[in-house]
Amino acid sequence: PFQIVTLADFDYQKYSSSDYSIAQMKTVKVMYAETPTEVHVLFDLSFHDSEATFNQLEKIAPEKRLNKFESVANGNTESIAYFWMLRNDSFLGERNNLMNRIYEDLRYDESEWDPLRQEIILSCYKERVFHNYQLGFLKNYFQQMNDLIEAGSHHLPYDEIRLPELKKLTQTTLYIPSYLGDKISEPEILSEYNYRYQIISDEELNAKILNGDELYYLRFNTARSLRWFEVINSTTGTVVYRDYRGSEMGEWCKTKHIKKLNSAVKKVSK
Repeated sequence: PFQIVTLADFDYQKYSSSDYSIAQMKTVKVMYAETPTEVHVLFDLSFHDSEATFNQLEKIAPEKRLNKFESVANGNTESIAYFWMLRNDSFLGERNNLMNRIYEDLRYDESEWDPLRQEIILSCYKERVFHNYQLGFLKNYFQQMNDLIEAGSHHLPYDEIRLPELKKLTQTTLYIPSYLGDKISEPEILSEYNYRYQIISDEELNAKILNGDELYYLRFNTARSLRWFEVINSTTGTVVYRDYRGSEMGEWCKTKHIKKLNSAVKKVSK
C-alpha cells in the first residue's frame, strides 16, 4: 500500500511513525568553507524508527522537543534505497538566465521580481528538471525498491554489478536514451560497442517501459566526482551491469566505458 501526500499536507510528525516509510526528494549540498557551491538531488526511500526517536525526545525538555524533533528523527532514519538524479543542465541554464534577468536586466523593475520568481518555481514542476526522473524510469526504480523490501535488504549504488543476464546483449539491442545519446553520439565512441544499439527518444523509451516491453537500456549518471554506467532490464528494473567509479568533474560517457561493457558481456557469454 502507498499514499501520495502533497507537500502542503505533509506533517513530518504524523508520518514519522514506524508504520510508514517515506519516499521523497532530498538535497545534498557541497560546501566550500561555509558556502554551498553545488546542490545535488536524491530520490530516497527511508524507514523511521519512531520508538528510538520518542525515547530520545523524552530526555529533552518539553518546551524544546518540537524544535529538536526533526533533527532527532533524521538521526533515527535509515535509507532503504536512494538514487542520484541527473540534472538537466539545459533546463538549469534557462532558469539561471531567468534569475539573471531579475537582478541584472534594467528592463525589469522591482515590481516584476515576484512574477519572475514564481515563473522559475512553477517551471520546476512543469518542465523536465532531471533526465532520469520520468514515469518509466521511476517505475524501474520502484521495482528495485520492491525487491529490496521483500528481501529485507538495502541498496547502495556503489557496488559493481555483472549479472549472467548480461549475455543477452549479444542477441538483443541496447537502447540508449536520447538525453545520453546526445552526449555520446560521436562515432568514435559508439563505434566501439560490439553489439546492436539504438538511440531512442526519452519519451519513447519511457512509453516502452510503462507498456512492459522487454528490452535493455543504458543509464548513465554523474554527481560531483562520481559516475555510474549501468544497463537496466526494463521489465524488472534490475541493474544487470554497473560500472561505478570516481570521475573527472563533468565527465560523460567515454570510449573506455563502452570497452568495459564489451569486456563484461564477452566474459559472461563464455
